[in-house]
Amino acid sequence: MISFKLCSLVISFIFIVIISAYGKTMNQCKDQDGKYFLSVKPCGQDEKQKQIEADRQKHIEADRQTQIEAELSQQNYKELNLFSLRSMGMDAVISDIKETQTGGNAEQMIQTGINLNGHLCAKVIKIKPLKINGGYEVTCIAMRGGNAEKTYMLDALKGVASEL
Repeated sequence: MISFKLCSLVISFIFIVIISAYGKTMNQCKDQDGKYFLSVKPCGQDEKQKQIEADRQKHIEADRQTQIEAELSQQNYKELNLFSLRSMGMDAVISDIKETQTGGNAEQMIQTGINLNGHLCAKVIKIKPLKINGGYEVTCIAMRGGNAEKTYMLDALKGVASEL
């Protein structure tokens, strides 16, 4: 009786010969569980592509974060922190804020404030200060895993968000 491993080796060899005849070379690769499989791509190329894409997304996120931080002043951050406090029902004023949350923490507070106002915001993409005092235009991804964008007008001094 021919063993299973010998049969699978013979079948693999036949596939390699057939595919090679059509001009494609097959590579015998090993997956994370230690099992072997045949691939037209060089072994490990899928993992490299995933890593390249992950690195690209990190750079995009860092550039976006840097752009938001460059556009907002310390006073803007104070007003946005006030927005989230007011959205939570606190009766705060701008002079109550001694330290401000910046960067990702501020974005999470803004996102929470928008959600508490009854709107959908999974991730803040863009924050644009308006010429009116305490007014901001905020663009969000509406739901996790999605790409639908929603834009909201924030009145930071009142803690109110409305959809544009």
